[in-house]
Amino acid sequence: MINETDIAPVICLIDQSEKNQAIEQVISRCSIFDTLNDKKQFAEKVIKRELKGTTGIGHGIAIAHGKVESLNQMVIGLGASISGVDYQSVDSTLVNFLFVIASSSNRSYEYLKSLAIILRNLKIESLKKELFDFITNKKDPYELSTKGEAFLKMMVSQHFSPFLERFI
Repeated sequence: MINETDIAPVICLIDQSEKNQAIEQVISRCSIFDTLNDKKQFAEKVIKRELKGTTGIGHGIAIAHGKVESLNQMVIGLGASISGVDYQSVDSTLVNFLFVIASSSNRSYEYLKSLAIILRNLKIESLKKELFDFITNKKDPYELSTKGEAFLKMMVSQHFSPFLERFI
């Protein structure tokens, strides 16, 4: 069974309503990003990337990203916002799930695979609601579905694979 201690390094609650501050908050609150040599520089890269076009893909989801050349593996953190982040998303909805991904140029395949698995799963409204309720402490870990637990285990392990996805 997954619990708050398991997910603490990779999932956090955020309370900032402005996009750039929310990105910085995910990077500072998800301790998985402590593995980066320079979190501040990474945050600047992610925010600079947002100037090219929003990564708010709609349906309450944004997937911000930036490159860190020295990384041996991808790092993904998730900030959940109860009130929503004004992210200038393509559908103009507020963002409740803000994923931040650190990846290197030589991890493009891994990045695309992870992105596809995240998107494919979060398009399932019931799973998205279940995850949101768990993260915001409205749901007991014992009430998680197999799908919800499998998605959280992928976040905790930082391994997004089609093999694990079959449980979702």
